[in-house]
Amino acid sequence: MARVPNRETKCAIIKHWEFFVVTASYKTALQMAISLSPGERSRLIQELAGRDQASDPPHSILELCGLGKESWEEIDAQQYVRNERLSWNG
Repeated sequence: MARVPNRETKCAIIKHWEFFVVTASYKTALQMAISLSPGERSRLIQELAGRDQASDPPHSILELCGLGKESWEEIDAQQYVRNERLSWNG
């Protein structure tokens, strides 16, 4: 009688298959890219690089507002600045 694979075995099989499919797709794409003329290859690289940049939304410096404020909660700002200035002169 055939043995029914357990959950771990099924997951391993799926992961192996996904790796195979991704690897096969990558290898196919690589072979196709290699077969392009230098000009077409350059155009492909520019196209792909543009897509990577387009997928990242622009960030604002304002996103950093308040970042790390808990580090300064118990520190007196004026005393900190005084101590820093005193350390400059050694």
